[in-house]
Amino acid sequence: MTQTAQPVLFDADSIARQVAKLGVQISKDCKESSLLTVVVVLKGAFIFAADLIRCLKIPHTVEFVKVRSYSGAKSTGVHSLDLDLNCELSGRDVLLVEDIVDTGQTLGFLHKHIMKAQPRSLKVAAFLVRKESPATLRQQVNYQAFEIADEFAVGYGLDFDQLYRGNRDLVAYDVASR
Repeated sequence: MTQTAQPVLFDADSIARQVAKLGVQISKDCKESSLLTVVVVLKGAFIFAADLIRCLKIPHTVEFVKVRSYSGAKSTGVHSLDLDLNCELSGRDVLLVEDIVDTGQTLGFLHKHIMKAQPRSLKVAAFLVRKESPATLRQQVNYQAFEIADEFAVGYGLDFDQLYRGNRDLVAYDVASR
């Protein structure tokens, strides 16, 4: 990172341990599934998803969707699919992998979109969930790695204007000074 040092929220080692725990739990919970379809939300969730699927001990396929809703650090409130699923989900068990659940708008948009395909089940794994998220929204997340305060974070796939995704640690980012 070329900017001034930012507070580390979660270091790479604690992230790896937590993701491994999620992989074990998901494998246990989905062991009856003949084939799990992991749907990764691009771009932010790709690193989390890559680490998570390496921890799964059950058969799975991987698909990708890309939703646009942010401009810089702010959600526009408008969602559009830049990349849609190109697979059959009817009757299948689906795990939607998201980088962060904050307002829940993207999660709600994708939940409705995937449910139109009539999967057998749909579960959500999120790398981060905002502490301030409403309880009804938090209940939609079946697996979460970490909870985060209302601060902007980058690293481990999360970005600011497409920068800092490759940082191994998750750090707080002061968007006001940019």
